[in-house]
Amino acid sequence: MARFSRRFEDSDSYMEEELPEEYATSEEETDEDSIDGESPEEPTEEEPMKLAGSLFNTVSILVGILAVLACSWLLFSLISWLKGDISHSLLLLGSGL
Repeated sequence: MARFSRRFEDSDSYMEEELPEEYATSEEETDEDSIDGESPEEPTEEEPMKLAGSLFNTVSILVGILAVLACSWLLFSLISWLKGDISHSLLLLGSGL
């Protein structure tokens, strides 16, 4: 844990408190660095999995968009076919077939 001193405004005394690791400065060594001996700049085993996961998410979003566009095209195609079929059927009924 990182340490810092805080001066109270109502007195001249200082109190030392512990901060969480994410607030530690770069000069201070955090507990994470001392446990496995690796520096934070070195890639971990999780980073390729995170990259693969985000790439999979991007691809799945694009496939989903393409699926929605394809379904929309099919729906509009069906509607236009239906309009043409109804008009053709009404034309045949009107001609007395």
